[in-house]
Amino acid sequence: MLPESVLRSRYRVLGCLVGYLTWFPPAAIAQRVSPESRFKFDLYDDYAVVLHGNIRGLPANVLVDTGSIDTILDSAVAKRLRLKTFEEVQLVLLNEIRTAKRAVVDYELGSLSVTQSVVVTDLRRFSAELGGTISLILGYNSLCRHDSLEIDYESKELILGLGTGDCQNAVAIVSSEVPGRTDPVHLLIDTGNKGLLLFGSSSDYGFVPGKTKTGTDPRKLPTLFGSIAALKFGDKLLTNQDAYLVEHPVHVPSLINGFLGGGGLGLRTLRIDFKTHTANLTFN
Repeated sequence: MLPESVLRSRYRVLGCLVGYLTWFPPAAIAQRVSPESRFKFDLYDDYAVVLHGNIRGLPANVLVDTGSIDTILDSAVAKRLRLKTFEEVQLVLLNEIRTAKRAVVDYELGSLSVTQSVVVTDLRRFSAELGGTISLILGYNSLCRHDSLEIDYESKELILGLGTGDCQNAVAIVSSEVPGRTDPVHLLIDTGNKGLLLFGSSSDYGFVPGKTKTGTDPRKLPTLFGSIAALKFGDKLLTNQDAYLVEHPVHVPSLINGFLGGGGLGLRTLRIDFKTHTANLTFN
């Protein structure tokens, strides 16, 4: 069964997805053309991919999150490094709006060295729920500057393809089928989420509610936990899958039906081709 923290842990910029599907915010980045890079990672809470690197010499745990458009730095690290911040930005955390700022920071992952504009905000909530300190969230606007991203959840190895410094202006979405539904279900690949999160009504997916999961904050969206009878990815049919359903959320573009996370569905490997904005999945 998926934990209640599936939704609470999302620092997802839902409100910004509408605009970011067609363009990225200004984010200065300096990165040498780099060959394919391989990293071993730790898997936090059976889904979160965490790399180990350094931020201006400070050891850092780095969460790989394809569901976050921006790369996000913990405010405690920014303060320790005495980084100069600039340009206020608005983050929409579900229905909560938070003001943050940008800063420019240098970080290293293995042989990969990057100087980048990042969003600075408090990541203690992420750290507490994952059971380990997270200093940096590596978002889509960093990952897509490589040809591809491949994650092997069994061997705990991550591969970044050739890095060119260029980034295309779209996110990776995978299509699936629900038996009896005419339209495909488009899911945004979200390695920072655990399991399956759907948007809409129960009848859209043959969703069978279990019990309502709501946060203590009245601004949080009412969320149903339950299951769907079947979900098909190509030739792979997944049955009786746990899922969360957010009924008619705001700030979500109609072409996205939900998020597909790294845990809960028996995902074995994930490969995103950033040049074609396609994804290939294999399951246990």
